[in-house]
Amino acid sequence: MDFSPPEALRLVQAYVAASQPLNRWIEGAQAFVLLSAAAEAGMLDAARSPSSTSEIAATTGLDPAWVSDLTVALEAYGIFDRDGDRYHLSQDFALLASPDALLALGHLLRSSRVYLHTLEALAATAAVYTEQPTEELFGVAHGIGTSALSPVRQLVPTRMGQLMPEIQAIWLAGGQHLEVGCGAGNNLLSILATYPAVRAVGVEIDAATIAEAGRRATVLELTSRVELR
Repeated sequence: MDFSPPEALRLVQAYVAASQPLNRWIEGAQAFVLLSAAAEAGMLDAARSPSSTSEIAATTGLDPAWVSDLTVALEAYGIFDRDGDRYHLSQDFALLASPDALLALGHLLRSSRVYLHTLEALAATAAVYTEQPTEELFGVAHGIGTSALSPVRQLVPTRMGQLMPEIQAIWLAGGQHLEVGCGAGNNLLSILATYPAVRAVGVEIDAATIAEAGRRATVLELTSRVELR
């Protein structure tokens, strides 16, 4: 079927307009994969302070040519900033990758990859959470909520208390708190750290994940007020 020039132009314009959301999704997927690869390779840690591509390659043990190409891409996506021949994390990603971030960037990326893998498998089989591999359950647990090890772990429970004053009153009075599916303890332990009179029970189906919750409870010196099952 042939189109007149005006009709062809309208068709092209309509196609371009219709494809814009899809193109943004594709670009976002590419950026996510790139960021994940750079984080796993240690490039984000290497770029906490301004470094040349050769210094990043030496720190990470990666091929210098590969690092050279990847740093350009990371700059294009706003993950790295460049000053002369040296690269460093942009302001936003310096915050996201900070050891004191609300949620460790590596944990967030890992849990997001698990969700993506689960969605990819939906067409082939119904995904049952409890049947996922332990490493994937562990990854999801780390990526939920605000890390209990974050210096600002009290922010979310405080806000929850403001929004639910009747629950806050119970917490302040030393009530019992139960969390079924407590994961690595991000929310559970944050509540305990914020409300010192609360005693809690956390239940989690995955052994490795509940063990991590126990480790965090020990680090935060909360073991006397929490039972993990």
